[in-house]
Amino acid sequence: MASNRILSEGSTFYEIGSHSIYEETYEKMLLQFKEELFPDHFCFEFKHELRVPRQTNVKPDLILIDREYQEWVLVEVEVARHSWSGHVADQVERLELAEMPRVMISRMCAVQLDIDERRVSMLFQSQLQRVLVVCNDSPRWSEKFAETSAELLVVRPFRNERHALMLQSEREFRRRRRNIVTNLSTPTASQPGWYRIEAPHAIPIHLSEVSLIFDNEVVPGKIRRIGQDWFLVVSHGLSIVSTTQLAITGVRDSYLDLNGKVIENDH
Repeated sequence: MASNRILSEGSTFYEIGSHSIYEETYEKMLLQFKEELFPDHFCFEFKHELRVPRQTNVKPDLILIDREYQEWVLVEVEVARHSWSGHVADQVERLELAEMPRVMISRMCAVQLDIDERRVSMLFQSQLQRVLVVCNDSPRWSEKFAETSAELLVVRPFRNERHALMLQSEREFRRRRRNIVTNLSTPTASQPGWYRIEAPHAIPIHLSEVSLIFDNEVVPGKIRRIGQDWFLVVSHGLSIVSTTQLAITGVRDSYLDLNGKVIENDH
């Protein structure tokens, strides 16, 4: 059977088959293109054991941390010739249950200087991980993912006669979660509106004064903490209206984008 090819100007790239590649080599290839493969995330090697309750500890290959601190992903790098039973299935199950200890967060942030330790600590404490298996070809066991919460991303490696590398990804891998805010009170002319922030790690909560950008205008807001919870406080007399689940969809310095409109209350 002829191998897949990618024709580039002046060169032909041939797919590297599963029996011609080692898992460690494939992982290094992915890291060369980490910015292109995972544009929403910081991506780096993570060869540390994570605790798995009542099971053997597990070592992921890579870890992804959302650049807006909305999610984190444990990554297992595989080659398609590996079997599901006794290998991939076991690793996926333990990655789904793995826990990130506080000491590991400090070690990680000491090496990865782009990561905000305070925000990533809050992220790990409040959000369960996604699990992603990256494979060099469509495996025979791809339908098995329906039995798990894990996801499959097929990224095929190619080389040309000069050994230049090219990767072909079957789909984009983008962040999944949105920062939902829950309405707790209806503002009046004399009382502000309070909205619980479900994922405070995803916004710069050290700010107390923020500007809220809606579809129709920009209004001032405040971020307040009560106990262990964080709240978005909207000015007196203004209500937020959204046709979908209300969420913070973007963060830029002290500006927060929300998917809704603000209206003035009559009383």
